Amino acid sequence: MPPSSIRDGPACALRDVVIGLTTLRGENARHADVNWENPYLIRQGTWLRGSLHVHTRERSGCAASARSDMLSRYADAGYDFIAISDHMSYRKTSHRHLTVIPGVEWNSSRGEHTGVYSLNEKLIESAIAISDQQLLLHTLAGQDALVVLNHPNWQEPPHYSREQLAEKRFFSGIEIYNAVIEVLEGQALSTDKWDFLLSRGQRVAGFASDDAHHTDQTAKGWLMVRAKSRDARDIFRSLREGNFYASTGVSFSEIRRDDSVVTVASPDAEEIHATGHNGRRLARVEGGFMEFDLSRNAGEYVRFTAYGRGARMAWTQPFFPGESPCGRWRSGFVTDWKMSGLMTSPQGDIADAPFVPPARRASWKTAPASDSPAGFVNVHPVFEDGDGIVYFSSTFKAPRTATWRVLLGHDGGMAMFVDGKRVFAEPIRRNPAVPARSSVNIQLSAGNHDILLAFDTDHGMGWGFFFQFEVPPEQRPHFGKPSFPRILPAKTA
Repeated sequence: MPPSSIRDGPACALRDVVIGLTTLRGENARHADVNWENPYLIRQGTWLRGSLHVHTRERSGCAASARSDMLSRYADAGYDFIAISDHMSYRKTSHRHLTVIPGVEWNSSRGEHTGVYSLNEKLIESAIAISDQQLLLHTLAGQDALVVLNHPNWQEPPHYSREQLAEKRFFSGIEIYNAVIEVLEGQALSTDKWDFLLSRGQRVAGFASDDAHHTDQTAKGWLMVRAKSRDARDIFRSLREGNFYASTGVSFSEIRRDDSVVTVASPDAEEIHATGHNGRRLARVEGGFMEFDLSRNAGEYVRFTAYGRGARMAWTQPFFPGESPCGRWRSGFVTDWKMSGLMTSPQGDIADAPFVPPARRASWKTAPASDSPAGFVNVHPVFEDGDGIVYFSSTFKAPRTATWRVLLGHDGGMAMFVDGKRVFAEPIRRNPAVPARSSVNIQLSAGNHDILLAFDTDHGMGWGFFFQFEVPPEQRPHFGKPSFPRILPAKTA
């Protein structure tokens, strides 16, 4: 199914509410208003230090005293703002030296811990009343809220696996560092999962926090936000715009982009690294200054990490080059297909689906393409809860003899044939559909080629797929300028 929909939910009524909300707001609704080409475009303001993930209710004794002690601890440490995010509980708080951002740590019985922050206190209170995270994320989509998935690498198995994160939508970011996990089971650092999401096209910010439950757990992981003033509205606006970095003890004196060149400087860094697709280190310099040309990175994101003494670190938000959302080396989504009717499922799984010769495709109709999300071939409105195999056919012209990677995002099982030969089969159903979840390399000679897809609707659980081409990294030096197979009109196919 498309990323904006729920299947396998607790109730049809919940699914209908969520789908209705998504239809109203559109797949591109986001919590943050980040300029992903340059999150640090707005340079006016002052760097302010703060934490969004702090608890007070877990302490014994007087709750008011515990809250006062925690706030005083952060004020004495030189913090400018804070959010008290107790579990499923919100209480209005103020402090004479700290700007307080209203927040709560929402959590479910399944261990889905989520930081919810908003200047609209009623929105915080309404979030507490929601028991399903999927509904929570969709309800807050497009609202004046900041939503952070907390400590992905806490415990074993972790709170969020990569697959679980890939299926989430409508959240602002993840905690890439959670200090309290240093003394608990799991990993405090979650930059691996941040890179996983960024590499799959999800624009999400990286947050660091203390997750302090006691006063001796404070000032270990924080955010530095560039805001016009200490007013809560200015701080919250900068958070939503991504104009901040995360730190455990290293500072940035400069984060700037000029055309395609990003400059980062840190007075207390011993090394700076540039990181790109799937966590690959793109550059490393000793000292506290780096200039990096984004055009060297073939259209993918780049983020920067400064390493200081001991284990101290700081992380910028990612920069995206500003080309098409698909990047320089990826094509747009292919949505122009001829589609069969619903055919009987083969005995076994999608890997047993037979090839259908071109002569038997004359009566096939044009497949429907979805506007939300763009690029998703959605067959559910046509076949609803029907069970069977649907075929999709197109003829592509390869501009040269080369190897391309086909990227598939499908929620039903799928197989692919190229010129009559089966080259891919994945029977597993995974909801929702996520672009580029699966991939296969295909070698094409210059000229025309027949591509046939077989898709399992799986009793209505499979809704459709994303399809696009990518030039594999090892092929890029041979291309110069990227080019992709293109669909031939039906009359010339």
